Amino acid sequence: MTNPVDQAQLKKSQQIIRLIEGFDNKLNSNLKSGESISVDSLVWYTEALENYNHARPDLAYENFVVNKTTYTVTHDNGNLSLTDAAEVYANMQTDLANEMADLEGSDNYLKLTDVALDSVQGNTAFLSASRVLGLRLVAGIYEPFDADDDWIWGYDQGRCDGTMAGVSDASNEIQRRMNNPWVVPDRNYRFILNTLETVEVDPFYDHEFSCRLFGDYGVPPNWCINENFMTIYLEQSHLIFTDPAEGIVPNNKQLYHISIDDRSYLDGGYSSHHYFATYGEVTLIAPID
Repeated sequence: MTNPVDQAQLKKSQQIIRLIEGFDNKLNSNLKSGESISVDSLVWYTEALENYNHARPDLAYENFVVNKTTYTVTHDNGNLSLTDAAEVYANMQTDLANEMADLEGSDNYLKLTDVALDSVQGNTAFLSASRVLGLRLVAGIYEPFDADDDWIWGYDQGRCDGTMAGVSDASNEIQRRMNNPWVVPDRNYRFILNTLETVEVDPFYDHEFSCRLFGDYGVPPNWCINENFMTIYLEQSHLIFTDPAEGIVPNNKQLYHISIDDRSYLDGGYSSHHYFATYGEVTLIAPID
């Protein structure tokens, strides 16, 4: 970064991170005896540290749960020992873990935590931690559909406004995102090719998916899908083809590739919408230098 404004922002960000990490190191140190912290600072640091360590505010989720947990701390003229602060934060982490464990399904994350000083009565301070928990991370994994990102389904018919004809279509855009997620694994692996198998899903006959995947026979061959439904079909494709609870994913295998058969029979007035999901076993490989 060479821009002066960028440099200033970078410096400020680095200072904030040093404060958060410094507080974390103190909480885990055996040398904190005798140190104290103000109640206001406790609010700032516990909120910042929990968000820094756990929150994923940049991602989109299918739904949310909001929980509020209260805490009490004893202070002396607005200050408390760092040992007591460590106990408060430890209790917060236990509560966060319990709240996450109570959620059903997978791909759930903390979106943000807001710690507030609710009141002070005598030498007792009452704090609360309000947590927004994101249920079933979906859209953040893939390139999002923008406003007015409307597409015609199948046959490379392009966008609904007439552009991109012969280049892409709704099924291609969903397929491309499914095969090119933005989130990358934290470990290197490769698929074992002789374990690959393909599962076919036809939402017209597989009725449990009929309202979640596009595939109703009888729709016009130039059916326009707006960006809201493009996002819904992408989210549902992710859940159906990656969540073992949906019943599609073979045991001990991961998604390798998605292919959508979107052939439009323009003269017959109906379309074919078959989803082919290929899965395989993976093996870890050494990190790439």
